[in-house]
Amino acid sequence: MYQGPTSVTDGQTTNMVVTHQDLLEYGTSFGKHNLKALAGYFQEYTKYTWNEGFRKNLLNNVLDQVNLGSADGQRANGYAYEGALQSFFGRINYDYDGKYLFEANIRRDGSSRFRPDNRWGTFPSFSAGWNVDRENFFAPVKDIVNTLKLRASWGELGNQTMSDDLNYPSSPYYRYLPMYYTNQDYTFGGLSPIVAPGVSLVNGYNADILWETTAETNFGLDASFLQGKVTLTADWFNKRTRNILIEVPVGAVYGLNPPTQNAGIVSNKGWEFTAGYNDSKGDFTYGVAANASLLKTRSRNSSPRPERLHHPSGRPADQRTVGLHRRRPLPV
Repeated sequence: MYQGPTSVTDGQTTNMVVTHQDLLEYGTSFGKHNLKALAGYFQEYTKYTWNEGFRKNLLNNVLDQVNLGSADGQRANGYAYEGALQSFFGRINYDYDGKYLFEANIRRDGSSRFRPDNRWGTFPSFSAGWNVDRENFFAPVKDIVNTLKLRASWGELGNQTMSDDLNYPSSPYYRYLPMYYTNQDYTFGGLSPIVAPGVSLVNGYNADILWETTAETNFGLDASFLQGKVTLTADWFNKRTRNILIEVPVGAVYGLNPPTQNAGIVSNKGWEFTAGYNDSKGDFTYGVAANASLLKTRSRNSSPRPERLHHPSGRPADQRTVGLHRRRPLPV
């Protein structure tokens, strides 16, 4: 039996996610009118914990319980975070005789990653479609163009997720609060210095962060030809993301890692085309498809609203001190 130096590291991870969802649906038809409605509620609670202990100088390598090691040189590490998301949402679908289609959605989302005043965001969306091939005037060309649908949509979605921090994994869940960390040692004593344990801020915080929002407008058509063998889809889109949650670099005199800000704007607009051919010979079915995209992207690191950065002392930091300069947002 090996009797040399031994050590043991004992770690435990717990990840608990509790979700709850309620849905209420309704549908009715009268004449050529068809109506559907949905209302819902969703909530999610997450609690994550990680703990680790280390001891060495166990009597032999058969003993594997951390408490059997020497207290000399022992270490204990760990972190935890909690997060919650709550949502109310609804949807209405309407169509007339399968020709004219309309849909409206709305979401009201609340996240624990923002302070109470900024916790909630409202995100609507709308879409409409027209099945042109169902119109009487379309009959003369239906042998060539079998189906033709025109559509348009606009909508917004929110994002609460912030960049990960490998050194401080709980940080992305509390970026609007000051977080103090242990093991931030201080040196005292001048010519005879001693190291004293302490706590300190490591990451800057920003009480004014709020939901990142993406708005997208889309116009498109779907068509099929030759008894559905040939298909064509074309889309024009304009996608604009504002209040992007990013860490903008600050001056070294600030003394902390950069806080999260709503400081980014990204715009993507362009065209997408997809064409396909499908056919069959007996039991053999085959198809081919091709697509092409034209995309233009622009980005700006400009904050659309004043942020309150905080100095390590806890008071709002003078923007000249931390080296940040606010500008009017640039149009995209």
